[in-house]
Amino acid sequence: MVLQQAVTVEVSSLIRQGNQQEEFAFQEPGQLVQMGNQKRYLRYVERQNELETPIQFRFDQDQVILSRHGQLRSTMVFDQHQATISKYPTVYGVIDLTVRTQDLKVTIDWLRGQGEVWIKYQLLNQGQLLGNYQIKLQFKA
Repeated sequence: MVLQQAVTVEVSSLIRQGNQQEEFAFQEPGQLVQMGNQKRYLRYVERQNELETPIQFRFDQDQVILSRHGQLRSTMVFDQHQATISKYPTVYGVIDLTVRTQDLKVTIDWLRGQGEVWIKYQLLNQGQLLGNYQIKLQFKA
């Protein structure tokens, strides 16, 4: 059985790379999806610079999995208990990135169709810090 609920998703992100910092915030319509008792997702389409990128967050017991399905597909696994490796496609080839999750909070009321997700993480390439990142999602029916 698949349950879907329309939600409004507010996304804010902070990127720190060296001495530079960028912040983004936007609001998009989305869907909260529950498949059976196990698989739960938040889906929306990110619209930036006339590009539309389907985004999916999958919520597992101890992990959040972010999938971006644009021209270049990527998946990142956020796990507070261990670093994970993500394959990040570039025009020059695929790069292995280490995702080190520093903070992960997920609060979702599936019956009311609302919740909040907070992810703070670092990306590393071959042990070298590329940047510090934060994602905050708030959504409600």
